[in-house]
Amino acid sequence: EIGASPIAFIVAVMLVIFVLGMFLETIAIILITTPIIFPVMLELGINPIWYGILLMINLELALITPPVGMNLFVIKGISGANLDLIIRGIFPYVLLMLLGLIIVMVVPETATWLPKAAGLGDKKYDMAASNRTFLMFWADLSPSANFTFQSAQFNQPCRIILGRIFKNRS
Repeated sequence: EIGASPIAFIVAVMLVIFVLGMFLETIAIILITTPIIFPVMLELGINPIWYGILLMINLELALITPPVGMNLFVIKGISGANLDLIIRGIFPYVLLMLLGLIIVMVVPETATWLPKAAGLGDKKYDMAASNRTFLMFWADLSPSANFTFQSAQFNQPCRIILGRIFKNRS
């Protein structure tokens, strides 16, 4: 038992990601937080599709939030305007994105209705199967790695692709 409600966990994670987004790039945040958050999220029964959409909204918010806010510097480079003026101009958009994040957080159906309509969102998440799938992506993916996918149809194409990637790097 983890001892936290799913919504408390999501709020805490979103706050941490928001703060990290002020200083780190989006891919770094994903690579740092996902191995820690994903298993806990599955244990709490949180829909990964819903979490992924919350994560993307939050990471996009990070791109326009000072002090790093890469998109602010892109706008500065294109327009030549003063950074203070750009930051003041971005404020309404930050509020709108925060509102969107809150709406998706409070009403998960806004993010999950399309996958459910396609027949993908009604499944219960099997913790063991999800962890196996997740761990395969974080395993040693070198050609000598000894792992197999649950479905045989993916084994050969993935080994070919991974072999080509690592062959070109050496």
